[in-house]
Amino acid sequence: MKIKKMIYLLTIVIVSCGIILGCRGEERLIPESKERKNREEIPKTLKAMEQKVHSIIGNLESIEELIKIKPEDIEPPKTQSEKQEKPKGEEPEPQSGDQSSQQAVVQQPSIEQEQQKKQMQKQAQVLEKWQKSEEDIKSLHESWNAYELNALKDGGDQGRIDKMETALSNLTSGIEEKNKEKALVAANDVILSLSDFMGLYKGNVDGTLAKIEYIARQSYMDSKEGDWEAATEKIEDKNSLIDALRQGADIKEKQEKLIDKLNLSIEDLKIAIEQKDLSLVEIKRDIVVKNIEILKNEL
Repeated sequence: MKIKKMIYLLTIVIVSCGIILGCRGEERLIPESKERKNREEIPKTLKAMEQKVHSIIGNLESIEELIKIKPEDIEPPKTQSEKQEKPKGEEPEPQSGDQSSQQAVVQQPSIEQEQQKKQMQKQAQVLEKWQKSEEDIKSLHESWNAYELNALKDGGDQGRIDKMETALSNLTSGIEEKNKEKALVAANDVILSLSDFMGLYKGNVDGTLAKIEYIARQSYMDSKEGDWEAATEKIEDKNSLIDALRQGADIKEKQEKLIDKLNLSIEDLKIAIEQKDLSLVEIKRDIVVKNIEILKNEL
């Protein structure tokens, strides 16, 4: 009788464990949403191109910041006499004329040499950024070559291919010529062209986000050229893109807030353009780009 009870209890324990494990297994196998399940994967070659063009833009913008530093803005090192603060009312020790002139001769080259050294360091940094951009453009061409075969097969037309070829050609010549402005415009054209190809893959919003990034960057570049009207017209395109973003993404409550945040940052950019404040436009552009990156990681 005891043996039967033990077998009965053991059977209940085994069945209970099976049910618990089964429930836990069901918890782990959370079904994907319909939108995510139907999402077509964007080719890795396109993702690699996006990464490289952003690396180039980062290098070019760093060059822009370095160029802003003028030699006269570089603070020369303080001399030993300047470092030693003398108490108020205390007169400096008298020195002979020969000693004073000798000190001036010694100190002057030191200041000039320091400025020259810092100027050379700045030039070396600029050159390094150009060299890195040359490496990136080579990788960009390689990734495009790997993807180009599939472009037509995946729905891309010859017009889109020609558009990418032109943008890559202009970016390459801009980097070879070390023409920063030309290269930045061409890099942004590559982003726009990438958005067209990314849009071929259903269920993704990467193409839409790339288009929003393009208008934010292009609006700043138009503003920089003093073409405020073109900058305003460009930013007006954002309404249809934000609508497309809401419709095309698998939106959750947190992501909806991020889209609202992105939309507001574009509105702030528009206001800065209306105020014709270039420094503010640059700041607002950077915020838009940052919000795009945050949203891209969440979707």
